[in-house]
Order: sequence, then C-alpha cells, then structure tokens
Amino acid sequence: MPEEKKPAVAETDADKRNAALERVRAFKWELPDGWKFDREEANSRETNSD
Repeated sequence: MPEEKKPAVAETDADKRNAALERVRAFKWELPDGWKFDREEANSRETNSD
C-alpha cells in the first residue's frame, strides 16, 4: 500500500491565530478608547458564574 503523502506546507498555530484574528477584524467592532482584554478577569468571571 503506498504511503500517504503529507502536504508540502503545514498550517502552523501562528497561521491559525492570524486567520482567526483576520476573521475577528472583519466584524469591525468599535471598542472604547483604552480598552484592553484582561485574561485574568475573564477567567475569574468564568469560574465564579455558578
């Protein structure tokens, strides 16, 4: 049985991240001046939502 060929160019995690960011940018959301995502705050809300 012939060996399965792999694609010459593999999609990296960075490629996937950049593609996802482009999809988000396409929404053209307007955020307040100075807004910054806070991962710690978001994670604490997720665990305290019981």
